[in-house]
Amino acid sequence: MLFAAIGLGPLFFSWSAFFLFAVLTYTSLLVGHSVGMHRMMIHRSFVCPKPVERALIFVGVLVGLSGPFGIIRIHDTRDWAQRQAKCHDFFAHNRSLPQDLLWNLAYRFEFERPPILTIEPNLADDPWYRLMERTWPLHQLMLGAVFYVIGGWPWVVWGVGVRIIVSAAGHWTVTYFCHNPGQRRWLVRPSAPPLNTIARAGSQRA
Repeated sequence: MLFAAIGLGPLFFSWSAFFLFAVLTYTSLLVGHSVGMHRMMIHRSFVCPKPVERALIFVGVLVGLSGPFGIIRIHDTRDWAQRQAKCHDFFAHNRSLPQDLLWNLAYRFEFERPPILTIEPNLADDPWYRLMERTWPLHQLMLGAVFYVIGGWPWVVWGVGVRIIVSAAGHWTVTYFCHNPGQRRWLVRPSAPPLNTIARAGSQRA
């Protein structure tokens, strides 16, 4: 996706492709990911009818970061790490912006004792969530095929390649700057929770 954005983006630029990129990035990243996956699925800030819920999750999957369960793992693993008495810089975002960008977009953190994550049954057993988790990369192929038929290669490059790398970098940028500022003078209690367990509200611990 980075190659498509840098190498092919300028060659296949068109205003219609750029407009597609802008609209789809806004819709998928802010409406699908931020509202649907983050606020609704992870934090349960609101409830909505099941068709609306599933539509929001589908739009969030189109961002291209992960499926719904993958997003939960990314979010909850980072939050778990930041609650430890000693948090690795990979999760604390203490390093320079370029190094943190490289770490989080190009590397995977390997734990010696990985935390155990239990996803609550109402999500783990939902057929739609399970389908989205299994098929999330394939939706980009679907979009690419539709975009090629309508707008040719400019729409494919900008509607898929440029959009995904900008969305991934944008997601990381928000995470980096929202978790970086301030004096961080909160108290981390060393006695809770167990160091290798992530407990989500409404779920049973593994």
